[in-house]
Amino acid sequence: MAATIATQEPASVVAGDTVKWTKLLDDYRPEDGWTLTYEIVSPTADLGSFAAADNGDGSHLVSIAAATTAAWSAGAATWGAYAAKAGERYQVDKGRLVIEADLASASTHDGRSHARKTLEAIEAVIAKRATKDQMGHSIEGRSLARTPIPDLLVLRKTYLAEVDAEERKADRDNGKTGRNKVYSQFGGF
Repeated sequence: MAATIATQEPASVVAGDTVKWTKLLDDYRPEDGWTLTYEIVSPTADLGSFAAADNGDGSHLVSIAAATTAAWSAGAATWGAYAAKAGERYQVDKGRLVIEADLASASTHDGRSHARKTLEAIEAVIAKRATKDQMGHSIEGRSLARTPIPDLLVLRKTYLAEVDAEERKADRDNGKTGRNKVYSQFGGF
């Protein structure tokens, strides 16, 4: 069974996968002589320039080979789409792209988001702090203060909400539903 070709730029790409999508631009159609090119860059590398082909239905077809994406490192990237014809060039779109690690070829990978890593770090500090009662100390005029537990709890609550939102989005993206949480508050005890 052939893969369905998306009709918009992907939000994420797995390194090592073939990536294809079409782009319909009413003002920049291939049959009118317009070409469409995507430039993709990450914070550490130029990932390439990719020329779209005429898809035969008025849209442009972008195809990036698996061998090309295999060289991409996991992380964030930015893309720009440019229509060109007879010496004219216009940026017609731009966006962000998440490059996911190819788990089939990775020996290790930390797939946790920034929010998940930060939440786990905060929870580790809270757990270790339970055994330490000093809030700070000073040695030879140099002082070190610890973040108060109430401040850590506020941060924890913020990052818990962010991680929960990420997990709900991932569930929706994967067709899962039913992660609704029910919270109850009982008073008078």
